Amino acid sequence: MLVRKCSYCGLGLTDAASKNYGIGPICRKMQNHVLAALIPADVFMARFLLAQLDKEGLSEKPLSTVEALEKDLQKTDNKDWRKACSRVEFLLSFPLPNAKRDVLINVVEALGYLSLASLLKGHAAKGEALITFDNGRLFVKGPRNKAGNATLKAIPGRKYHGADKCWSVPAEAAEAFKMAIWKHWPKNSGLTDALEGATSHLASKAEVAEAQVEVAEVAEPKVIVTKSGTVYKISSPYCKAFFLELKAEVEQASCWQDRRWNKAEKVWEVDEAHKALVEALVAKHYGEQVSL
Repeated sequence: MLVRKCSYCGLGLTDAASKNYGIGPICRKMQNHVLAALIPADVFMARFLLAQLDKEGLSEKPLSTVEALEKDLQKTDNKDWRKACSRVEFLLSFPLPNAKRDVLINVVEALGYLSLASLLKGHAAKGEALITFDNGRLFVKGPRNKAGNATLKAIPGRKYHGADKCWSVPAEAAEAFKMAIWKHWPKNSGLTDALEGATSHLASKAEVAEAQVEVAEVAEPKVIVTKSGTVYKISSPYCKAFFLELKAEVEQASCWQDRRWNKAEKVWEVDEAHKALVEALVAKHYGEQVSL
C-alpha cells in the first residue's frame, strides 16, 4: 500500500481531502502564510530545474502531475504560480527519493515562494513570531528554529537576548533580517511595521550624518583679526614664516614699533597703516581671506 505523507510536516495522510492536497488539515492553515510570492519569479530557471527531474520510477499520478507542472511553466507571462506550487506540494506527499524532492523544492524557490520552499525543506517554524523595532534594532521572538538561528548568527551585529529569548540585528541589516524572517518564520506579525521603523531610523541617521558633514565643512577660521583703536590684533596658530615676514616687512616699511607681541593676550598687534600687508600675509601663509 502506498503511504502518503503531509508535504509540510511528514505525518501520514489518512482522509481523502488531505490526500487530494498532499497536506494535512492542520498544516493547511499555514498556506496563507507561505503561498505568497516574495521575490520575482525566475520562470526559466524553474523550467530548467524541472527538466533535471528524473521521472524514472514515478507512478501514474505523480507522473501526470509533473507533466501538468511542465505545462504550467510554459506560461512565462504568468504572475501567480500558486497552482504550480500546489502541484509540488501534492507531489511531495508521495514517497520520493531526496534527489527528486530537492529538485521540486528548488522549483518552488525559483518561482519566488521562499517561505514555502523553506517550509518544504523543514527549515521554517510553524508557530508565529513577533517582530518589533526598538532603539535602532530589529527583534524577532518566536518558536525556536535551528535553521533560522543559523541564518541570524550570520548577520553582522546580531545579538541573542537570553532574558527575553529573542534575537536582534541592527537596522542596517534590515534586508538580511527580512529574508531570514520570510524563510524561517513565515507566520509572523509586525514585520511590515518593524521594517518601516528601521527605514525611518536609517533616514534620520543619514540626515544627522549629513548635517554633521555640513558643519564640519564650514571650518572655523584659523586667523582672527580684530581692531582696537588704531591697532589690529592678530590671533592665529603658530607659523614661523608668517611672523618673520610680518616683522621684516613692517620694520622695513616704517619701524619696529609698528608691530609688537602682546604676551598677555597672545596676539600680534600691528598698526592700522599696515592693513594691506596683514591681509596679504594672512592669505599667503594661512590661505584665508580677511577683510579689514
